[in-house]
Amino acid sequence: MKISIDFWSLLLGIVSSLIIPVITSTVKYFNNKKSKKEFINLIRKEYVEPLTSSYVKTYSAEQYKERLKGEIGEVIKRLEYLKKNELIYLTTENQFYFLRVVEYTLSLQKHIQDIADEYEFTDTTIKEPDYHKTKLVRNKVMDEIQSYEKNVKKYAELKLNSFISTNT
Repeated sequence: MKISIDFWSLLLGIVSSLIIPVITSTVKYFNNKKSKKEFINLIRKEYVEPLTSSYVKTYSAEQYKERLKGEIGEVIKRLEYLKKNELIYLTTENQFYFLRVVEYTLSLQKHIQDIADEYEFTDTTIKEPDYHKTKLVRNKVMDEIQSYEKNVKKYAELKLNSFISTNT
């Protein structure tokens, strides 16, 4: 049985018309996934990690809280600017994802600001070392950051609808 060249041309046309879209959509999927991961890493590096490095053992709890407030105020301004003046002009499929990551990061910053704004009753009869209070505040901050790390992708992918705080 002899198969004509027209059959092979038709078969090659069908196969190539199926393979090329599959390859391009696969490449597009992995590029989107890579850009999402890179954006989360950028946000983490620029806006979350500075909060972990602001801890100094010799600071009192009040000094640490004041330093946190200063850093958070600056980070919130930068994130708001990013959201309002830069991300809205993106024309990628990931724009909504990026906006959700920024919103979740803003929620983290606001929760940490609430921790810094907390006033704890200090019993004047008990002489508790001040570094212990500083460590307690830092532990609360680190708990919030760990919760953020665990849930930021879920929030961006609409699997969560609000910030999950460990200190509420």
